[in-house]
Amino acid sequence: MKVVGCELERTLKCLLGPDAPLDRLLESARFQALSAWPPPSDQPMTVWVRTIASAVALSHLKASSTTPGEGAESARAGGVREVLSNLYSRLRTAPPEEQLAFALVELNGASISEAAAVLRVPVPIIVQRAARVRRRLLFAARRDRLLLRYLCIALRLQAITRRLASPA
Repeated sequence: MKVVGCELERTLKCLLGPDAPLDRLLESARFQALSAWPPPSDQPMTVWVRTIASAVALSHLKASSTTPGEGAESARAGGVREVLSNLYSRLRTAPPEEQLAFALVELNGASISEAAAVLRVPVPIIVQRAARVRRRLLFAARRDRLLLRYLCIALRLQAITRRLASPA
């Protein structure tokens, strides 16, 4: 269960960003994981855990009434957290299903087929949803220097966020 908890936390951080109320969501995800234990034998453990985390994140996003940029003031100017907070505030303007598809594929590094299995939708839908968000971000980056900075260093940030999210 320790491995499951770590993967739940890492996935929730990736899906919802640094400003999410992680403690409450993690508790809910752990409860769902315990309720559904053991995972189906035909499904890899990571897909099962990410499916649970995605369901918790989706319900949070649908119920959320937070304003974009909330919590960004605690970030150091020009730091990774500020850039990520800005990115996630932009992502919050997208529909929750598109936001999760983009986060799984682009930020979590899941394959298209894995993201489709996690979100339980066909592969073309994942491709379409992630592409919509990517287009919105590229359009918004014309006026937003922090977002442009993220898009320029996205691969580096992916490596950093994975390293920070993995257990020590």
